[in-house]
Amino acid sequence: MFKKQSGVIGMCTVNYRVAYGLLVRRGPDKKAELVLLDHGLYEHLSKSDRAALCQLWRSIILRDEAAMKKYSNDLGVKDYFLFCEMLLQRPINMRQLGLGNILSHEETSYMRSMAAQRFDTIMEVLKALPRPMLLVFRNINTVRSINVALGAPVDRYGLMAKSAVRGWGKARADESRFLPRVTLYRWIWSFWEDVKFECALRSEMMMMSVTRCILQLLSYCGIVALDQDVYQYLK
Repeated sequence: MFKKQSGVIGMCTVNYRVAYGLLVRRGPDKKAELVLLDHGLYEHLSKSDRAALCQLWRSIILRDEAAMKKYSNDLGVKDYFLFCEMLLQRPINMRQLGLGNILSHEETSYMRSMAAQRFDTIMEVLKALPRPMLLVFRNINTVRSINVALGAPVDRYGLMAKSAVRGWGKARADESRFLPRVTLYRWIWSFWEDVKFECALRSEMMMMSVTRCILQLLSYCGIVALDQDVYQYLK
C-alpha cells in the first residue's frame, strides 16, 4: 500500500481493495461492503461566519456590490472584489448576471494574470480569513473541478447560491424566538428566502434585459452613440 493525498490506495489482494479512504470488502452476507477509513479534515464554521458566507454568495449572484463589500468585511477581508473572484474562481462582470461554468480563454488568461500579478494581495486575503474558510475554499475548488470534468452539466453558481439562501433561511428560523424548533415553521421561512432570492434574481435579469433592448433601439435609431464599454455590456 502507499499514500495518496488524504486517502489510501491499495494493491489488489484476495479479499479487498482500498482506494481513497474507502475499504471495499466482502461482507457477512457475501455482498460488497464499504468501510470508511479516512474521514478527512473537519472544521467548525461559526454561525456568524456561516451567515456572512451565505449572504456573500447571494450578493455575488445578484451583483449587489454594497452587500458584497459588507459581508466580505464581516469575514475580515477589505479587498472584497478580489475575494469574491477568488471565492467563485472566475472573473466577475458586475454588468452581467450570468456566470458560465466553463471559463473562456480570455477569462482563464485573466485569472492566471490576476493570480501572478496580485499574489501578495491574495495571500493577505487568505491570511485575513477565519481559518475554517481555507477548507471551504478547498471544497469549492473540488466541486468546480468535478463539475468541469463532467462537462459542466449543472449551474454550480446558482445551485450554491440557492443552497446558501436556504442555509441562511434555516439559520434565521433557528434564531427566531417564535417556535424555532417547529419543522414546518423552519421550512416556511427557508422557502420564503428562496422565493425572495428567485424574485430578486429574475427582477435584476429583466431590468438588465430591458436596459439592453432600450440601448440597442436608441443606437439603431441614431439617437445615441455607444462606446466600447457599452458594446461590451450589450454582448
